[in-house]
Amino acid sequence: MFSTLECHLFAFETLEYTMPNTEPSMNDMLLNALSIARQFCANPFDRDLSYPFEAALKDLTPSANLWSQSIVNVHDVENSGAIVEFFQYISSVIQLPNIPASLLAKIFHFIFEIDAENGSVMPSCLGILLNLCLNTPQALCYLNSQGKLNSLRRKFVSLLAADSMPTVICTLALIFETRNGVFTNQSLSPICELLVTRSGQPETLSKILELLLHCCKADDVREFFCDALVNAGPADSKRLTTPIIAVVEMARLPPDLSPCCPDLPCKSIRVLHYAISHLLENKLRISDYLSCEVVVQLVEDCLKTTLDTSHPLIFEKSERVYEGMRLAIMLSYDSTVRTDVLEIVHPALCSHIFQFQLSSNCCTLTSTSNSSWSFIGVKIVFEVLTFLDNQSAFSKPHSLLYDDLLKDQRLLPFFVCGLISNDECLIANVLRLITSAHGAIPSHIQHIAKLMSLWIQELKSEKLQESNEVKLNYDKFSSMADLSAASERNNVNIKNSVDEQQIKELDVLLEKLKCSQTLDGRFSEIMNVYEMKITAIESENRQLQTELYSRIFNQQKNDCSFARFISFGEEAKKEAEMLRQVLRKAEQKNDDLSEELKQKLSEISEQQCRIEQLKKRLDEKLNLVESLRNTENALRKQAECLEASLEVAQKEAESEKIMHGQIREHYSKMKVNFEAVSARLIEAKEDIKRMRSNIEKLKVDNAKQEEVNDQLMSKIANLEEELRKHSEIQEMIHKLTGR
Repeated sequence: MFSTLECHLFAFETLEYTMPNTEPSMNDMLLNALSIARQFCANPFDRDLSYPFEAALKDLTPSANLWSQSIVNVHDVENSGAIVEFFQYISSVIQLPNIPASLLAKIFHFIFEIDAENGSVMPSCLGILLNLCLNTPQALCYLNSQGKLNSLRRKFVSLLAADSMPTVICTLALIFETRNGVFTNQSLSPICELLVTRSGQPETLSKILELLLHCCKADDVREFFCDALVNAGPADSKRLTTPIIAVVEMARLPPDLSPCCPDLPCKSIRVLHYAISHLLENKLRISDYLSCEVVVQLVEDCLKTTLDTSHPLIFEKSERVYEGMRLAIMLSYDSTVRTDVLEIVHPALCSHIFQFQLSSNCCTLTSTSNSSWSFIGVKIVFEVLTFLDNQSAFSKPHSLLYDDLLKDQRLLPFFVCGLISNDECLIANVLRLITSAHGAIPSHIQHIAKLMSLWIQELKSEKLQESNEVKLNYDKFSSMADLSAASERNNVNIKNSVDEQQIKELDVLLEKLKCSQTLDGRFSEIMNVYEMKITAIESENRQLQTELYSRIFNQQKNDCSFARFISFGEEAKKEAEMLRQVLRKAEQKNDDLSEELKQKLSEISEQQCRIEQLKKRLDEKLNLVESLRNTENALRKQAECLEASLEVAQKEAESEKIMHGQIREHYSKMKVNFEAVSARLIEAKEDIKRMRSNIEKLKVDNAKQEEVNDQLMSKIANLEEELRKHSEIQEMIHKLTGR
């Protein structure tokens, strides 16, 4: 973890002495922070050092926006380098295990204080720092607990909106890694929304479009970006503009109206081309995401761009025509839009674009000058031919124009420029047109095919001649002669070569030395020298022999591959013959379709007769409607009578309401009387109780008062009779009231 930090210790010590003194306070704070960071990272488990580090971060927070401005200034290169190194220290601190929460809080406060909108450029390493914040478990837990994860993501969006290209790239890579390699529309939609929110800022939009184009060039990433672009919703609740609609609007701008970024419309068209290609690959309809009329109108505007060879923006305008033709080819693959495209890109327009390039492009044989837009013109010519070739099966005028344009002799330099170019797509289009089977092959295309075949035959003959010479030399001469021939072919100069006489003299000298006929010390030294030369020559001989054998083997392999190439050419001819047969079958089908068309016309006439019959039936139905209207009038009269009877019934209901009110008044009076009677009844019951108690007392106290008792009994009987009457009255009231 600390290997990178140890490598930068010497750099920091150097920066402390080379720091500029233009802003002493800022430099002093930065130097103090660097020294504290170095001490903390050297001993990260010392908790006493975390507090000075927090204090240093707190002191540096007000200067964060000044750092972003200092990087722009050329004179503050050392200062910006120190800032970058300090960010690397913070990155290492975040990766430490068991980092204090207070130190994390200071670090994130320091990050949030850096504003992308106030500073002109942000440090590019800030994206790496934020990446560590999201990929470190301790930092992620802290962000979730404090609820600051959304604010950190908003910081990503503000960084994407900055004017610094490295910042945008780093933050884009950061968003990818926050999802652990999984691309989602939620992570990519903020990038697409910038196309809407940053409208009116062509430089920023150009950078964002350039990023999208670079990402769409990668096969593994293109699908995610295109899906996010076409499915992104409106960036502003007050506007209904989606990012894909914003791309179309930028593509409709002519280069003249965007002088600061004249290539902005072409970049927008390329992004739109990728998006439409994504829709077609996933078998989706273009009309569900875009207005087909607007896109077709965009194609028309691009193809009708006025081209003037003396105009300073001739390259951008030519590129706009080229991108418009590519977009037309892509739209023609959708059957629902093909008819509109054929109406807009009609044969007259294609012929005009084609003839303009043939007459004014600098790649012609008679032209001696070369312009920057000539290569774009060559690509325009072949895109026009490709469009006509693709639509020849759907439109007869386009097919006839395609055959006529191929017969033009002025196409020869365009074919040559296409074949010698480094553009793979252009070379593929040229070769496909050369092998095209529509009609008779023109003479200039046959000429190019013959030149290619002659060139291939010459290569084949040269390779065969080389192989034959090598085999002949190998059979005729000895190994020494073979070695010399191989060395001559490879321009190898063998030094210290000797002729045959010198070799014989050397052999005699060696024999004398072996026989000890001479005892001169010079001979031993000469013998050692020559033995060393002989061993060196033998080693070189062996190396050259191995090289010769390897070249012979490679030559045989090349012959085999060339034979395969010839067989592939024969197979291609067979495929061409098969394609011609398919074309004949297609013509037969065309005849069958014409017969079917005649049958359909007869069916149409029958349908017209049926329509006449239906019209007669319609008249009958209209008469029936008139009769129904008469019955409706009669029913209306009956309804009026019913309304009159309803009024009478309403009057009777009102009289019944009055009677019901009188009954209620009578009932209220009866209720009052019943309450009075019930009160009397209660009093009578109480009197009876008292009387009974008195009777019992009288019976006990005095038996003599029987007469009085009889009288009292008669009174009791009378009271009971009244009670019975009251109960009968109560029952009658209950019956009347129903309660």
